[in-house]
Amino acid sequence: MNRDDGGARLDRAAQLLVNARQSRRWIDALPPDAMPQTLEEAHAIQDRVVRRLGGCGGWKVGAAAADATPGCAALPATALKVGPATFTRSDFHWIGIEAEIAFRFGATLHRTDRPYTMDEVLGAVASVHPAIEIADSRYTDWRSRSALEQVADCGNNGAFIIGPASNALASIDQMQVAAEVWIDGECRVARTGGNTAGSVQRLLLWLANHCARRGTPIAVGDIVSSGSCTGLEIIEGGEVKAVVGGVGEVSVSIG
Repeated sequence: MNRDDGGARLDRAAQLLVNARQSRRWIDALPPDAMPQTLEEAHAIQDRVVRRLGGCGGWKVGAAAADATPGCAALPATALKVGPATFTRSDFHWIGIEAEIAFRFGATLHRTDRPYTMDEVLGAVASVHPAIEIADSRYTDWRSRSALEQVADCGNNGAFIIGPASNALASIDQMQVAAEVWIDGECRVARTGGNTAGSVQRLLLWLANHCARRGTPIAVGDIVSSGSCTGLEIIEGGEVKAVVGGVGEVSVSIG
């Protein structure tokens, strides 16, 4: 991933976040002399975090509303697991569960001379998968931290579990998709069209062009998560299953 010229300040922020992940000693906040001042700086910290964790395995992208500008975060390759997966409660600070649709890319989208079109981006998708994101944070109280601090912390990602490839097309209409989260055999959340971003295809298009411009392109084999279909369900642990209509299901055990 690209290294900007931000220097020691951004390096320090990244190392604090990596240390918190590895030691499980959470931080109250980034210190003033390591605080991102712009979205570009937050992404630069994120780049450094992912690099120090062993590299990028994909991206998460989302938007607060159908007409809102999307935002994204790189997913450390070490955070990506194939379901069914197993974790312990101690692997996380807190556990937030989201059922999602994930797209695996079969081509690298690094062109910079002109923007990608929707058809080009969707044509680069190799497969569509059900997925579970486990949200987590390296901050003592993530809700009290600024949006830029949360972006720097890889968008509050703890882990990402990918289910089997489906017959769904990249043009899937997310607003027609019914998704469920099951905890210990009980359906905890059931929603249809629950992704606040509306069309997930516009998210993929935005991400492809955003990443290409930054010099951190979506790469062949990368997984891209298009945001929660069910909202955030905070749990203590248990047997978790996500069911995404027309896509499939995936599970994770957190004991």
